Parts: sequence; C-alpha cells; structure tokens
Amino acid sequence: QLLPMASPVDAAGDLVGAAEGCAVAEEVPRSDTVKFNVGGRIFEVLREPTLSLHPGSLLHTLADEHLGDDAIFVEANPDLFQYMLEYMRNRKIHIPRCVPKAAVLLEAAKLGFSLVAEEVEQERLSAGELGAEVRHQQRNAAETLSKKRVELVGTAILSLHLKRLASEEHVLSMDEVAKESGLTSQVVRDMFRASASEIARWFQSHGGGLRVTPASGGVS
Repeated sequence: QLLPMASPVDAAGDLVGAAEGCAVAEEVPRSDTVKFNVGGRIFEVLREPTLSLHPGSLLHTLADEHLGDDAIFVEANPDLFQYMLEYMRNRKIHIPRCVPKAAVLLEAAKLGFSLVAEEVEQERLSAGELGAEVRHQQRNAAETLSKKRVELVGTAILSLHLKRLASEEHVLSMDEVAKESGLTSQVVRDMFRASASEIARWFQSHGGGLRVTPASGGVS
C-alpha cells in the first residue's frame, strides 16, 4: 500500500519549526548582574550600563566569556576593588588619605582601565588637621635632632675621656666637647642645661659604666 507523500511546503515548514525549537532550547538567559569573587569577597555589578561602558577592561571580558550565575574569580586587591567599581560607575574615584593614589592607579591598569591621576580625588586635611600634623612633625623633628645631638656630645665626651686616661686632668671644657662633637659651644651649653639627664644616660649605656656630670665651666 502506498502512503501519501508530504508536500514540499509541509516539509519545509516542519524543518523551520524544528530549527526554531532548537534555538529556543539552546538559549541561556543571563542575569542582569555579574558577581566577582575578589580575595573571598563578593562584588555584584550591573551588566548594563556599568560593565558595558568599559568593553576593553578585564572585568568585561571575564563577564562576557563566563557562563552561569556563579561568582567569577578575579586576581585583584579586594581593598582596592571597591574603587574600581566606583570608577566604572562614575568615571571618577574618591579615596581617603590612608589609600595611596599610586596603588589605585596600578590596580586600575592591571584590570585594563584607562584611569589617570586627575580622575582620582584624595581626601584633604582640614585647616585644623593640617596644623596638628605640622606640629606633630615639628615635635618629631625636634626629638630626632635632640637625640642626634645627645649622641654627638656623648661620643665626643667618651672620645676625649679615652684620650685623657693617662692624664690626671678629668675635667673637659665645653669648648673641647664642642670641638670634638662638631657643635658650637653655645649649643653644648644649652644641651647640658636642657638635656643633661639624657646625656648622662647615653654615656652610662655607652661608656662602660662611666658617669658624666656638669662641672664648673666644663664636664667631668
């Protein structure tokens, strides 16, 4: 018994329908957001418009090639990554004083962003904070200078003492100490008035138990 043959029109229609069915079956819906795993911390970003604004970046490439909704691992600094997202959204970054601008620029370059220094705005000190910072630095500088002078004077006294071991003369003039230390006589006198205890402590710790005390017009 002969079976009726399908017409060419019907056969073509069946093929088109099958093809459309396959296309629908293969299509994978993508989330509107992308998750990035940076050092164990998860950051979520919109595909549109955030990622799409930076087609040349590493993040855009990773998101474009990734299938699924799981977080994409990114080898980057998690503490700086938030600033990368800020740049992606606003084309500008605001960072606190504790974050080095150079570190932000380097991180951006690693991720393929064309960030320039002018687009990174760092928090500035207020007038009061600036004054306090200046005073703090001045105190540190003064302390460092004082310690250095104490060391110079202590070393000078020790050196002169060693030269006098064979002599019965144990009193050193301020001028001798000044000459040996490279300081002026007035500076040495001022130091003994203001820092005599610091000089004595230095000499005790470096002079083999010897003691130094101001004498009339000199040091003994």
